[in-house]
Amino acid sequence: MNYFDLHCDTPYEIYKKCLPFKNGDCAVNKDKGEIFDKWCNLCAVWVPDDEKEPQKRFFDVSKNFKAQTDIFENREDLTKDTCFMLTLEGGSPIKNVSDVDMLYSHGVRVVTLTWNGKNKIAGGANTKAPLTSFG
Repeated sequence: MNYFDLHCDTPYEIYKKCLPFKNGDCAVNKDKGEIFDKWCNLCAVWVPDDEKEPQKRFFDVSKNFKAQTDIFENREDLTKDTCFMLTLEGGSPIKNVSDVDMLYSHGVRVVTLTWNGKNKIAGGANTKAPLTSFG
């Protein structure tokens, strides 16, 4: 069976709960993924709207995930066709246009502009705010 998941909270979960990606108690982990013939997952790094240091939080979570999984640089141990894409859930780490390039160079391929609250880009699901001029 092939599996494609557009949103997976595992990067934040393994960071927050200090779990391993290989066989940790998350909805998605490496051992559970072995059942699929092909497996593609968009792995979201969630940054809370009220985070005081959003870029630091993004890097703490994403570096932990990348270090544990080794799926972005080294795929030798994966026996199946596997694709993981790093995503950013909530654009609060983006303070200027050059931050987009920085995130891309770190491996981010999809950005959700907002989460529930407002950020420099736009208002989220719990607001009536539109895109900002920056957004």
